[in-house]
Amino acid sequence: MAENFLTKTTLDREAIVEVSGRSALESYAALRELVATRVSEEAATVLAEPVLSRGNDETPPTVSWYVPWQGEGKRLAALGEEQRNHAESLLTERLLALSSLINDPDYGTLVGAALHVGSNDDIWVVDGNPVLVNWGTVPPGASQSRSRRDRHFAHTLGRFLPMQAAPPLTSSEMMERASLAPAATVPVEPVDGESSNASASAAIAEDQVSGGPVPGQAAGALAGNPVAPVIEAPESRRRGWVHWIPLVLLLLIAGAALAWLLSPGNLIYPPPPPQSMIDDNRTAEIAEEVNRTLEERAAALEAAIAGATCTDEGQLVLEDGNLPDGSMPPVIAEGEIQNPDVPVAVQGESLLPIGPERVAVEQSVPGEDGAITVAQTDLLNHLEQQTVLVLAHMVDGSANGSGFFVGPDLIVTNHHVIENASRILVTSRSLGRLHPAEVLASAGPFELTGADFALLRVHGVNRPFFMVRNANTTMKLQRVVTSGYPGAIIETDPAYQALISGDATAIPEMSVSQGIVNTEQNFAGLANVLIHTARISPGNSGGPLVDACGRVVGVNTFGRTSDERFLNFSIVSGDLIRFLRTNGYEVSEDTSDCVAMALPRGPTLVTQTPEETDQTE
Repeated sequence: MAENFLTKTTLDREAIVEVSGRSALESYAALRELVATRVSEEAATVLAEPVLSRGNDETPPTVSWYVPWQGEGKRLAALGEEQRNHAESLLTERLLALSSLINDPDYGTLVGAALHVGSNDDIWVVDGNPVLVNWGTVPPGASQSRSRRDRHFAHTLGRFLPMQAAPPLTSSEMMERASLAPAATVPVEPVDGESSNASASAAIAEDQVSGGPVPGQAAGALAGNPVAPVIEAPESRRRGWVHWIPLVLLLLIAGAALAWLLSPGNLIYPPPPPQSMIDDNRTAEIAEEVNRTLEERAAALEAAIAGATCTDEGQLVLEDGNLPDGSMPPVIAEGEIQNPDVPVAVQGESLLPIGPERVAVEQSVPGEDGAITVAQTDLLNHLEQQTVLVLAHMVDGSANGSGFFVGPDLIVTNHHVIENASRILVTSRSLGRLHPAEVLASAGPFELTGADFALLRVHGVNRPFFMVRNANTTMKLQRVVTSGYPGAIIETDPAYQALISGDATAIPEMSVSQGIVNTEQNFAGLANVLIHTARISPGNSGGPLVDACGRVVGVNTFGRTSDERFLNFSIVSGDLIRFLRTNGYEVSEDTSDCVAMALPRGPTLVTQTPEETDQTE
């Protein structure tokens, strides 16, 4: 039992959430063991330990709350900004870990009940650690009104645990969640490295059947009545067609919602610039300039192909002896590739882009001592490690965007992605799960300031980060790649559906697109932008535009349709550098031109050996 008294509260019987005929509070011992063994001790401590008193018809039940830490407890709202931000980050992290058990078919409703509190005054902080009292309760009457409970959750723990709806309290609500998103059960390793799911399950079963021990006394019903030793079977296991009616209705609603999301203009994305910023004539001029660059590119391709030859192996070799991507075929001697791991410089302007998995780039890697080393990797892995999905939770909804690391724990995104957000979370495959982020600086909106940047900090991470190119030569016709999480793609990703349904470890796939820079311009006298053919769409906002050397050259910001052509706009990296320095943050900067490097191809692409070359001479 936790030894340190925190506070004492009086409960309204109508506020108490019951699961399978008994209150969630009475299953604390088993719930704590489940969380501690399947998630972590830290996640378990977010729930204060209750000691219940028996109430009667005239006296309401009371609860004394205990915590494992010494020191004075304060409500979260009473803390200073710095202490509050730290506590909120820890609260988000621990609630996300706890919520990973929501999809458990046997105990998900018990966990769901624990993720409700009566009000924001029930969030306390002791010795820097966030802790909940009055968990397992809702305002009187809210447990019978789903919409009211959803609104209440959004204004309490929903600020730290983003979900489409309040956590489930019944088996039917769990069925609804399953119909809206594929079940994503993620195994969680116990802290001691050994599986103890069986003991946790047995403890919960024993606790539910026997009435369960309450610290300091025998547990009884909060109203003073005996607890019935019965465990009801989940409704999902009962037979009967009537139980499928809610599921069918929810599937129809989910389908309609998805159709709405995929309709043009409905996805979270910044609106096009006001007409005062770019009129139809200027849009037509931009489109004409884009067309001219594309015509130049088409002419270059035709000229290159005219002098090319096709080898017996089916490889196209240009007149200069290079492959279309600008790299040279590998040389084989005595059946082995010479220097197979050494990248080769791409010769001149390549006819076709090199596949991101073959582009050799350098990335900045921080060590535990803070020293920065340079490591070689391929462009695709480079983007995967340093591009993130940004989730911004607001009072009236949520927004998705992209972002990228510019420091070991610093992320850049667009201002419009996180504007008015009460909570911000980021994730990627390299991060492994959702992490809370705080805003350090921002500049926007674009139409007023000519800037659309936000700098975020993710505490407790130490990630590789992008170098930023501050180009002093033209970028026109140079190859670029975008990376991010466009909504039209991730909305159909099962991992994304699981993520927004509460699985903090589910991560959607990142998307990449290649193209060339069509033109550079000062946009409406406000900002310098690159207009390019690497397609961006809703959800790409805030993601990086990188060159063939893996350096950030722009921040993807918005798109505009003109005469059936979609124009992709990215604010140049020079403006980003000025924003960061204005706010006191330095960035790894490079002004040199890009010399693209390609990893060698396999031996199947070799057209002749050195011995054959000697014979022809």
